[in-house]
Order: sequence, then C-alpha cells, then structure tokens
Amino acid sequence: MQTKRKFSNEGQELLMDLENFKSQPYKDLAGHLTIGFGHKILPGEKFDTITKPTGIMIMMKDAKPFEDFLNNNIPVELTQNQFDALIIFLFNIGLGRFLQSNVYKQVKLGHFHEATLPWSKWVNISKWEINPKTGVKEKILVPVQGLINRRKREIQLFERI
Repeated sequence: MQTKRKFSNEGQELLMDLENFKSQPYKDLAGHLTIGFGHKILPGEKFDTITKPTGIMIMMKDAKPFEDFLNNNIPVELTQNQFDALIIFLFNIGLGRFLQSNVYKQVKLGHFHEATLPWSKWVNISKWEINPKTGVKEKILVPVQGLINRRKREIQLFERI
C-alpha cells in the first residue's frame, strides 16, 4: 500500500518562492490572467486585490487535485521530496499536459532518473510570430530563463533523498 502524502510545508514554501505572490491580477508569460501564487483566474472568478493568506488558501485549493491525482495514480512509492516536486511541476503545466508527458510515464514505472530528462525540457512558452519569409503568423516555442531555473529547482528537490 502506497503512503498517502500531503503537499509538505517545504514544498509549499518552494512553490511560493517560484510563483512570487502578486496581490492584483496580472498576465503570466503565457498570457493567462493570474493572481496570488500563480492561480489562473477562471471564468466567473473576479479578483481586485487579495492578501497573502488568501493567496496561500487559493494555492492549496489549486494543489489539492494534484495531491489526489498523485496519491491515486502513481503505482510506485514516492518520497516526500518527489511528491512535492511533482505537485510543483503539475501546478505549472497542468494535469492534462502532465498525463501526456514522458515525465508521467517514467514516474509511473519508477524510473525516477529517466523522468528528470524530459522534465528538464519543459522550459518553453508558445509565442505567435510572423515568419519573415512567408508573412504568415506561426506558433513557435521560445525557451524562458525563468522556466529553466524553475525546472532545475524542481528536479533538485525531486532528486533529494
């Protein structure tokens, strides 16, 4: 029987450090309206200004489905650090993209080192640019230093005993 885990205080602290609290709505790098610690504002939600404690409450509510998913869908035992690192990764890329990732496939098999290789490649954002040769608007992937740094910290936590 797998240990049922909760997102630890250490994991929460790292996520808060990576996300940087914003008390008012802003557009993230992908263009999503966001507030607090990286909460994507959903249709029907309206925020003007929030406090840091409210931001933490929203963050924990957002992390709960990821906790449940990992506890119910990873057939191998995870350490607390691995669990926390995966929550932080899921918080950033979302469950749908995680399910299609090689990170998920490798973690499910217990191939932890192999999971970090594709994980480190999740550093791009999509951007629309006009191709100078064709004049057609095309979607391109652009690496972002903030995501490169974030993946490094997530993987360092994942690999810590």
